[in-house]
Amino acid sequence: MKTFFATIIFGILLGMAYALTCNKCSGQTSCNPVPATCNNSQVCLTVSGIFQSAGILQHLFIKKCGPKLPYCNQLVSVDSDFVDLSANVKCCETDLCNSQGYNVEVEEKENGVQCPACLGPSGDCSDTLTTMCSGSRNQCISVSMSYYDPTGKYMNLLMNGCASQSACDEESFIQFARFYSLNYNITASCTSGFCPHGNMSILVASVILAFKVVFI
Repeated sequence: MKTFFATIIFGILLGMAYALTCNKCSGQTSCNPVPATCNNSQVCLTVSGIFQSAGILQHLFIKKCGPKLPYCNQLVSVDSDFVDLSANVKCCETDLCNSQGYNVEVEEKENGVQCPACLGPSGDCSDTLTTMCSGSRNQCISVSMSYYDPTGKYMNLLMNGCASQSACDEESFIQFARFYSLNYNITASCTSGFCPHGNMSILVASVILAFKVVFI
């Protein structure tokens, strides 16, 4: 019996030993962390984010315990030409390891990929606009968000634009959106972007090859 209780106590202590202590705080580009004990399955997160819409730029900085996300240590980014959301998510697994400062850099250089772009009610959101993608945002994303507005009216919003591959998994996008307090019912899916310049390069190469075959 003593051995039985000793085993249980040892198991409890062993479980406690694997619970990390992480810095916890939130702000814009800085915050004052305090230690927090995580659940056994959690890791330490540092999230540096940018939200830009209608010319207004907002920053987001979070340190916390959280799940080990599928896009850890990557830039997660979505741009619809109307809303730009980006987050650099760092994950680590030792006590108080999330001590990094604010750091998110979005690549603005166009990558040649184009995607449909819109933001609005699902029935009114047209895909006639096209946006040029940049940096690692080489996927075309479609995000549907349903929610009740402050007046109690049910809303269904659709956003189309460019996204990094790390934002394309639906569960990943839901977790990503929660960093920005977008706790709506969300579905997300991606398709490959189209690259007209790339297609033109293939066409030109084919013409040159045909010219050589015929005339040389």
